[in-house]
Amino acid sequence: MSEYSISYDQDHGVTRVKLVGDLDRELGDKVITESRVAAADTDSDLLYDVRDSSANVSLADWFFLPRRLDALKNPEARSRKVAVIVPSEDLADYRFYEDVARNAGLSFRVFLNEIEALGWLSEPAEH
Repeated sequence: MSEYSISYDQDHGVTRVKLVGDLDRELGDKVITESRVAAADTDSDLLYDVRDSSANVSLADWFFLPRRLDALKNPEARSRKVAVIVPSEDLADYRFYEDVARNAGLSFRVFLNEIEALGWLSEPAEH
């Protein structure tokens, strides 16, 4: 069973997203869309923690995601920084998506630990 939570972390000024269980395309679309709305409501960047999940997403789905999902196609999406803390066994797939997302104009980085992710989110955005 998969579950997720979305909350605002006032101490760090980020919207946190925690996923547990299997992550497939349908759940990924739902979580991204809902978390983008939450981040817009708090005018914050996003920190996803997927270390307790397993990505079951094809490379083709990763590739087309920023071109397919409305929540990532709007101009507001480019103004939010997104850090994702991933399990080491999924690092290669998430690095592929990092390249895809950045090529699509999104500010997106993958990390193996929370301290580095929060450090990057606290830096000024690149323009």
